[in-house]
Amino acid sequence: MASAKLSVFIRVHLWLTVFAITIAIAGIVLADDWPMVRGNLQATGVATTSLPEEPVELWQLTIDGSGFEATPVVAGGTIYVGDFDGTFHAFALADGKPLWSKSFEQSGFLSAALVAEGKVIAGDFNGMVRAFDAKSGEVVWEHELPAEVFAGPSLVGDRVLLTCEAGVLTALNLTDGTKAWEFSIDQPLRCAPTVVDGNVMLAGCDGALHAVSVESGEEITQVKIDGPTGTTPAAREGVLYFGTEQGSFYAVKQTKTPTLEILWRFVDPRRAQGIRTAAAVNDKLAIYASEGRTVYALNIATGKEAWQLPLRQRVSSSPVIAGERVVVLTERGEVMLLNIADGKTVWEITTGGSFKSSPVVVDGKLIVANTNGKITCYGKEE
Repeated sequence: MASAKLSVFIRVHLWLTVFAITIAIAGIVLADDWPMVRGNLQATGVATTSLPEEPVELWQLTIDGSGFEATPVVAGGTIYVGDFDGTFHAFALADGKPLWSKSFEQSGFLSAALVAEGKVIAGDFNGMVRAFDAKSGEVVWEHELPAEVFAGPSLVGDRVLLTCEAGVLTALNLTDGTKAWEFSIDQPLRCAPTVVDGNVMLAGCDGALHAVSVESGEEITQVKIDGPTGTTPAAREGVLYFGTEQGSFYAVKQTKTPTLEILWRFVDPRRAQGIRTAAAVNDKLAIYASEGRTVYALNIATGKEAWQLPLRQRVSSSPVIAGERVVVLTERGEVMLLNIADGKTVWEITTGGSFKSSPVVVDGKLIVANTNGKITCYGKEE
């Protein structure tokens, strides 16, 4: 009997080992990965792991003569990111070792990629969308959109959702890149697609929040807001949180009717400035930065201000929540960890360069990429 139990244990152990290896090779996304620009389909910007109290630099690499505005994505132990000179890169999360790169003439990547089912999908500033093999970097398929891609793709089922500067939302088949459907507005779309209950939520430069069916590409409903916006809405329990160029921050609920209902709107009466960053939203707070060089934390139930942190420099990067910390990157190259309870700075370091891309937190590690072509990984000292 003991021998039989041991045999079963060995078989299960071997199966789990093979399964783990298969996942790593196939590029399948794991729970702690960050496979799209805000981490998940709801674009919450919340990591599944926390960071050490005082992170240390684990590794750093520099791409000479280039820089990064695109946010890195991470899956299966690999970092994927394109630079603004037209080269797409894959690096090992463990040590920053280059795994592969592909260069394209007269191209540049300004938005995050998407990792799904062994493919990496990325759009460039010419509107060309490419699917790379996650392991080798070979181009699997291409599809040309009508204008520049400034936001990362999302995936629902087998459909890749992308927005572009022409105001078009396109659904492509993940397998071969063929178009399933498209939806358009008469102004640019600069937000990543957020998905709630089978609908794509788009905050548009036309001054409206749109709900579009994932299945058909038809608009279900919309609600007018006070001005244009290019920010990606964050969704939590059917409520969308996002800001506008007018300096308003909204909470909008999708009802079962379906309709879109504005629950509350916050405007700082002291320094109402445009909002161009996506919010990080957990079960209590929505945290974002404005063009007024201020980071805000709002109570998601009431819209009341929990705290704010005025800074000496602009923040163009969307914040990320990791446990009890908020990660903020500034245009002066500062990496800051804030205490989520009160907004006080608990750790910071200056890297040089400037941050346009957002931070990523995976497996207790913080990855940041700046406009000087530098990627740095911080974590726990080993």
